Amino acid sequence: MIKKTIAAGLACSLLLSVSALAAPAQFSTTPQSVVDPTWKVITPSVPASTSLSYSQIDGKVRANNLTVKYLEETMKSMEAMDWDEVIDEVEDTIDQLEDQLAALKAANQAGANAQAQIRQAAEDLGDSSGTPPDPMAGVMDQIQNQIQDTMAQIQAQQMAASLQSTIDSLETQLEDLKEQKEDYEKTVADTKVQFASTINQIVAGTQSLYVSILSYEDQLTALKESQAAVQRTVDQMELRYQLGQISRLTLQQVKNGYDTLIVGLDSMENGITFMKSSLQSQLGEEPTGQVTLAALPEVSAADISAASYYTDLDKAKAASYDLYAARRAVEDAKEDMNDARGDFGKNSYQYEMAEHTHQAAQYQEQSAIQSFELSFLNLFNALAPAQNALKTAQTTLDYEEQMYRVAELKYQLGNLSAHALADAKDTYETAKRDYKAAEADLFTAWTSYRNAVDYGLVTSGS
Repeated sequence: MIKKTIAAGLACSLLLSVSALAAPAQFSTTPQSVVDPTWKVITPSVPASTSLSYSQIDGKVRANNLTVKYLEETMKSMEAMDWDEVIDEVEDTIDQLEDQLAALKAANQAGANAQAQIRQAAEDLGDSSGTPPDPMAGVMDQIQNQIQDTMAQIQAQQMAASLQSTIDSLETQLEDLKEQKEDYEKTVADTKVQFASTINQIVAGTQSLYVSILSYEDQLTALKESQAAVQRTVDQMELRYQLGQISRLTLQQVKNGYDTLIVGLDSMENGITFMKSSLQSQLGEEPTGQVTLAALPEVSAADISAASYYTDLDKAKAASYDLYAARRAVEDAKEDMNDARGDFGKNSYQYEMAEHTHQAAQYQEQSAIQSFELSFLNLFNALAPAQNALKTAQTTLDYEEQMYRVAELKYQLGNLSAHALADAKDTYETAKRDYKAAEADLFTAWTSYRNAVDYGLVTSGS
């Protein structure tokens, strides 16, 4: 249980490090470098792109994003741990000590045999000389020999006991190492899945930022077009003021609205520049804020019709880290329950606690699955309405284009004023923007669905 806690702590500390690295960087036009103050190793950032397409994001993020690189190097560091080498070293040490112990026991036995042979030879020599032995001398010699033998045996036993104690301790450590290896390998496997999910989230977040920037650029274009329309209104109001049709206060209110629009334009332009800088940072590039984004790829009707709910749901579940983590929590709780049963017995409170924890983990997994399925269903159900909204926007755009062409013809014939023609053009431009927005909505719905299918990324409660 302690080793699992250590493993969980390791994973948590890694996640906290990832969260710190994932924080958005502040915009700066100064080229950025990563400097190690200890070794003075300088890693220059990638030069900023002047143009970027949506299809380039995935490869650039995985190759250059600093958080992704950190995760990959951390994973390599964890995988570099060679538990087999450590275990082999301990086993070799145990073998060497066992050889020493066997040699010590053999030497002790050989010494005892030699002493017995010497005493037997001395007795045989005394018998053959015919000289009566001195009783006192024999007793003293026997006592001295017994003392020497006893001391030698005690010393040999102490050395053998010390070696055996060391061997027992190393064998215990060896078993612990084997258990730690198993726990560590599980932690590495879990962390690998978690890091892969985190990297996929970084890619998806960067792709979402790309779409948001294009949306804001469209809004900026709309504001600039509104600026022209508001300017025309200001001109009309000034004329009406000169004709005495409106008050100065009304004219000033219209001008104030125009000034507010100009401020909004400046603010949006600055915001877009900052967002582009953040996008470049996610790509591992210099955050200059100067990059041209290509239009989003088209989502075809064939793409939408190819979506299969049940087949794709199974793929999404298999790719989901959240469901993986919930499943592993059940497995760990079951292992703890079995350990408690083996260590303390089925009637112990420890086993009862572990049993309830296991049941709670199962409920938690079921809840995670239900939440995932609901979110995935919402993603799937969002495809058809987004596709229909695009069709409606296309119909409206075609109609407004025809109306604008008619207005142009009337203007050329002198049957329509320039102001009315400008209004018709504004309506047509609005229809074009609505169509582009519908395209973006369908693309977002489709990519969200694909991120769920391919990477198991769903928004909880969406």
